[in-house]
Amino acid sequence: MKRIHIALALAMIGIGCSRNAARPVQGYVEAEYHYPAAPFGGRLIERPVMRGQRVSAGQALATLDMAEENLQAAQLADRLDQAAARLADTRKGQRPAELAAVEAQVAQFTAALELSKLDVDRRRALIEKGVIAQAEWDQARLAHEQNQQALEQARSHLETARLGARADLIAAAESDWRAVSNQLAEAVWRRDQKQINAPCAGVVHDTYYETGDWVPAGRPVVALLPPDQLKVRFYLPATALAQQRVGAPVQVRTDGAGDDIAATICYISASPEYTPPVIYSRDRRDKLVFLVEARLPPEAAPRVHPGQPVEIHIDSAANERE
Repeated sequence: MKRIHIALALAMIGIGCSRNAARPVQGYVEAEYHYPAAPFGGRLIERPVMRGQRVSAGQALATLDMAEENLQAAQLADRLDQAAARLADTRKGQRPAELAAVEAQVAQFTAALELSKLDVDRRRALIEKGVIAQAEWDQARLAHEQNQQALEQARSHLETARLGARADLIAAAESDWRAVSNQLAEAVWRRDQKQINAPCAGVVHDTYYETGDWVPAGRPVVALLPPDQLKVRFYLPATALAQQRVGAPVQVRTDGAGDDIAATICYISASPEYTPPVIYSRDRRDKLVFLVEARLPPEAAPRVHPGQPVEIHIDSAANERE
């Protein structure tokens, strides 16, 4: 008889332990919001979205006043055109009229050289016969040499005129063009930052400014809730923590009708907490608990809301098998 009582007691303990293991854990839904904002302040001139509206990635959420940035970009665009024109001018030779003048000089000195050559040849024959004096021969020879030097100089001027500016002047013009180009790119970037677009698809959870309000730099205009940024938070005692791991599946049950939602544990706190949230606790639990988070699938977004209480069902045996 004594053995029967012991057997019944052990069976009841096993049943109790099984029920405790299958008992759901109380938790709540938590959301990770996106807060799109502009790095520069400005007056809000347009906010085409409303609270609760679903938006797609890249959709316009708000537009700040861009008048100053547009003006600066236009001014820099004009300066860039000027810098480009100067750079092109330094790479070119002189103008056609200037080239024609230098070419005329070359032709003039060429004719003078030919004429002086004829004079030198004629006077050489005369000096050899002793008809003219040495001074006349020297004068003709020196005139021919001067015409030859003048022609070489004119040809050098023509070659220089056909070339562009010196290499250092061209490099300076290129540097100026790059500097203005970078300033224009920066101005365009600053202007584009005042157009706030959705970084991802989601639901507009809240709005913080209305049209006409001044929005300080870095302050979000809306709060965006992506469907893949929902999770449940719950607490487990230290005795149950050893059976859980990141990546393990759990089942989430809401108060409304519908099947359980499959979630995946994505975080287990390494530090204990001594006061679990009383509002989500039905029974007294161990004082030493650990925070656990489980990521909800995106398709569960329409069924749950941030702050909503839920029940988490954990299959410890399944987790141990995995």
